[in-house]
Amino acid sequence: MVKVITYGTYDLFHEGHYNLLKNAKALGDYLIVGVTSDYFDKSRGKFNVRDSLMTRIDNVRATGFADEIAPELTAQIAGLKGLGMSYVEMRGVDGENLIYHTDEKVEQIKKTLDDNGIRLSALGSPLGKILITDDFTPHFEEFKRAVEISHKMECPTIRMFSFYLPQESDPAAYEGEVFDRIGKFVDYASANDTLLLHENEKDIYGAMAPECKKLMYSVGRIRWKPMRC
Repeated sequence: MVKVITYGTYDLFHEGHYNLLKNAKALGDYLIVGVTSDYFDKSRGKFNVRDSLMTRIDNVRATGFADEIAPELTAQIAGLKGLGMSYVEMRGVDGENLIYHTDEKVEQIKKTLDDNGIRLSALGSPLGKILITDDFTPHFEEFKRAVEISHKMECPTIRMFSFYLPQESDPAAYEGEVFDRIGKFVDYASANDTLLLHENEKDIYGAMAPECKKLMYSVGRIRWKPMRC
């Protein structure tokens, strides 16, 4: 039996969520879906979640794709151990995204995963989830830290985004800055043998197919791959 695990918030459940679960289910025979708790979301700075935890769980369950649903990441890891699964895409641990932990904590996480025969398939990061008008310099430092941690975890593959735009703005008005920032991400990733996976999300530049296509061709470098989500 091939077992697959994924997780997310699944707030205001939409077609992208449905397609993600559908594609995840198609990868194996048994799908485990983790739904983040309200506490976990707030602890990582996600304060705008609209739906309750039970509504989000019910929406995932209603798709019929999930064979098992875990509200907490710790429960997912326990599920991984119990089912003998070997890979997980990791975002948060102990209330913080992996990229915000110290080297010592990252080593502890890595050892725990190794001890249980679990490896990362990708690092789920919050990179590119700031306003395009926000200061890019500290965010780029976070990006470099994420690249460093991805190698410490022996998984140089990072999911990232293409920056939130001001409300009701024309994406074309900001695409120059978006392309410049993503280009810097991609160049650094290429120099450090790291693969970036662009994830679309509501309100970011690459939320819709036309912008994703522009982004893909404008940043036509290696170490850059779009994801259908």
